[in-house]
Amino acid sequence: MARRRRRRSRNKKVRRDGFIFPTPLATVLCTAALLSLGYLWLRGRCDALAGRIVVLEKKLAETQRRREMEEYKWSVMKSPANIERSLRRFGIRMTWPNEERVVYISRRECERVMEDERCAGGRRKAREMRVAMNE
Repeated sequence: MARRRRRRSRNKKVRRDGFIFPTPLATVLCTAALLSLGYLWLRGRCDALAGRIVVLEKKLAETQRRREMEEYKWSVMKSPANIERSLRRFGIRMTWPNEERVVYISRRECERVMEDERCAGGRRKAREMRVAMNE
């Protein structure tokens, strides 16, 4: 005996009126909207940083120009002719020092002083002083 299948009747109270928006499409659209908003935010940050970089580069160029001007002024100011002119203008008479005012330092004494100092900074300073004295 074959059983008969019963047909289920549909619930007639549930009515599906109107337009139903597909869920996968909604998910794709929301993801695309979030990605585009993230892109716009990132682009705005990049543009702001680019503007700040331009301002800082202009400031750097101005500072470098001012430094070069000051170096030029200093080199002109410390030239021998300008120093002599300034000495004459202020009435300063300079002569060579007497024999007892000259201090002679031997190389051995310099090396001893450098060995006594424990830090490398002191050695570097002593070397710089020796180079400056020879100029």
